[in-house]
Amino acid sequence: STGTQETIPTAIVIKNIPFSIKRDALLATLNNLDIPRPYAFNYHFDNGVFRGLAFANYRTPEETDLVVSALNGYEVSGRKLRVEYKRVLPAAEREAKEREKMEKQKVDKDLSNQDVRIHEKFDDQQIDKPKTDSENGKHEKDKKDSEKRIQGNSFLFSYFYCVRKIFFVFSF
Repeated sequence: STGTQETIPTAIVIKNIPFSIKRDALLATLNNLDIPRPYAFNYHFDNGVFRGLAFANYRTPEETDLVVSALNGYEVSGRKLRVEYKRVLPAAEREAKEREKMEKQKVDKDLSNQDVRIHEKFDDQQIDKPKTDSENGKHEKDKKDSEKRIQGNSFLFSYFYCVRKIFFVFSF
């Protein structure tokens, strides 16, 4: 990335936030300072993990300038915050990120549909239910075999459900 890349005058990125500091705790710290409050403030998570970044938006460039001056180098839990104006991504990068986002949504949707198909497969399966004594006097062994098949199908469903969840967590 070049140093002359265009920035957004009302948007900032706050870097080097300690991972242990929750969003509300950081906002409370910022509110105790004599600086403008953002109208939007979001922590950045990568696959559900906080990465020490936050994005904030302000109404005017002047408000944003005050915040950058006050927060850049400000110490929070032993770490100095680095505050920068948010950069405008070049069109090619923006399009690539958008494609990546859409592909991830497609994969999420496919996984969700796969989960539904697994449910349907098990719901539609003919499972032998244990017969009562009044139904043609079946033997006790037949009843137990039938119960084992039902338990086996429940186990398979649980197994595939867990595998799908594990795959989802580790695939992104």
